[in-house]
Amino acid sequence: MVLSLAVPFASNTRAQDVRQALKFMGRDVTIIAPGHDPDDEQFPKGPASVCVEGPPQRQCYTMPREFGNDPGVEVVELMKAVPAILFSAASGGISGWGVHVALLSPGEGEDLYDWFTAIPTVSNQSQHALWKDASISDALIFVTADYSWGADEGHYGHTGTSSRLTSRGHLPGTTKWCILSKINT
Repeated sequence: MVLSLAVPFASNTRAQDVRQALKFMGRDVTIIAPGHDPDDEQFPKGPASVCVEGPPQRQCYTMPREFGNDPGVEVVELMKAVPAILFSAASGGISGWGVHVALLSPGEGEDLYDWFTAIPTVSNQSQHALWKDASISDALIFVTADYSWGADEGHYGHTGTSSRLTSRGHLPGTTKWCILSKINT
């Protein structure tokens, strides 16, 4: 299934809610959602992809293999005059699943560049946001909040779950992002 998106301003757009096409740097954005496994509607057939159409050429990013559900995009200004696409997709699951996030900008050749080369997957119970604080980073700061199970904790009937807040920021003068802080509560 191929969906074309166009939203005039930075807004969170989910594939099933699309009414208009998204523009990124004046170029159309296409989300390719793989559909669902016919034997189990909870699991995607494959990974979701996002493409920025040419000219000069089409550039794409494909999620890791299991992340094809509920793809979403948001256009953000990563740094002054540096636009980016925040792209997310979920894995399959029933009572819990992962969400993978990529922060993309034009790259070389046919690939979009992912600034988050080492961002871990978060759970469907997590929240994420991009914050701006010039005293910490010249770019937006990516913040995730997720649950964290301790030793011997399980899905049902166990207490003691804690929260984990992680912030990641841009290293000035590079294309690298690093962990700024990790807090467990």
